[in-house]
Amino acid sequence: MKWNILVGFLVFLLTACDEKEGVTPLMFAAKSGNTIELAELIAGGANVNENSDYDWTALMFASSAGHEDAVILLIDAGADVNLTSIEVPSAFSTVGGYGPTSALSEAITEGHLSIANILIDSGAAIDANSLALAGGQGSIPLLERMVALGGNLNKASDSEFHRTALNVAAFKGDIKIINWLLDNGADPNLVLPNSTSLSRAVRGIQPEAVEFLIDHGADPNLTFGSAGYTVLYRAFFGYIDSYNYSRNLKVIKILLKNGSNQDPIINNKQRYMLELVKKSLSASYEPCLSG
Repeated sequence: MKWNILVGFLVFLLTACDEKEGVTPLMFAAKSGNTIELAELIAGGANVNENSDYDWTALMFASSAGHEDAVILLIDAGADVNLTSIEVPSAFSTVGGYGPTSALSEAITEGHLSIANILIDSGAAIDANSLALAGGQGSIPLLERMVALGGNLNKASDSEFHRTALNVAAFKGDIKIINWLLDNGADPNLVLPNSTSLSRAVRGIQPEAVEFLIDHGADPNLTFGSAGYTVLYRAFFGYIDSYNYSRNLKVIKILLKNGSNQDPIINNKQRYMLELVKKSLSASYEPCLSG
């Protein structure tokens, strides 16, 4: 066995968390971008589609880490660009794990858009998860390509945090991307299990995106979630003990000015805050809502 493979394998053995999760020397080489070792392992008969305990592959690791040469080497050796992983469970009972993913999703998540395009060139499917993640990267060319290849902007992914591209762009407050998505058929009033695009802009404390979405048809009175939340309720809920007073207050004022339903404000403190905000709409002072 070549010296560099031995060195790589020794390093791999010292990486306990990787070893416990079934990460192989091929995956470790891909993750570290060691194309020399990767090529030798492939030449020695390593299975380029072998998977870890959570079904991660060498291509997923290389794509996530941004190692373009390793990605190309693996694809040329027959790596399947459409394999998906299973959820990696969290070590903490109160925190969710890392959801199912693919090489394309990993490349987009980490902002490695040249790798994303290589994967698409190689036949990667445009799934809802990858398309939703693309909404957070600020790249209209990538979105244009994914939609042209059949990506559905109104099909939600299974992830609670990035349901659609519009939801992701709204949370980040990226007006340029929001505008493109709306112009290309994204529904501003798509109600998902726990969110709407407007609620994600509220959650992200993005007053400019809140106003833009409302101006372009988003309904501030849609309800979502099992309890029938509204965006105004979400704004007040997020405001209590908030770290960003002025932007939260601006969001609340925008919602009130646009007729957001006040009925779901059920907490006495929230109602007191609401009255102060309403008063400030026609006054010259900013209310102190903390405490």
